[in-house]
Amino acid sequence: MTFGSARLVSFRDTPNVRRAFDGARAFWTANGRRLDVFVVRPVGPPAARLRRYPDRAQLFWGVYGTGPVSAVTGMSLDLYYLGLHRNDASFAQGTGREHRHTIGARLFGTRTGFDWHEAHDFHRRHRRDNDVNFDWTWKAPSSSALSQTPGSARG
Repeated sequence: MTFGSARLVSFRDTPNVRRAFDGARAFWTANGRRLDVFVVRPVGPPAARLRRYPDRAQLFWGVYGTGPVSAVTGMSLDLYYLGLHRNDASFAQGTGREHRHTIGARLFGTRTGFDWHEAHDFHRRHRRDNDVNFDWTWKAPSSSALSQTPGSARG
């Protein structure tokens, strides 16, 4: 399961194990737009029994929408909400429950041969000791690349 630029939700390929999820996912598409809704549990790597099992201590859910911005040629917009509940999150003070909520937006597109994107996220985290944290992230257009260069991987 991968959304957007794969910064927040991705397969996370490692040398030997691809990240997987068990759960439900539904989507709707129309006019170049897509809306995904999901509720899943991460699946750990195969144990000695060579079978994967969902992690019952974690629950991951969200809504992710993407589509073109009608007023601007070559620009698209992602809007999303992601939630995560972990029963056994590790903190400096010990292990306990954690709830995370992320609301965000990502603008992206292609302009004069360059790919670009910019993302903004707002995070709320509630930990076991009733400590609530808020933070905000901004991802600048660091993925600019010539997309139509002859001989390039994209051209």
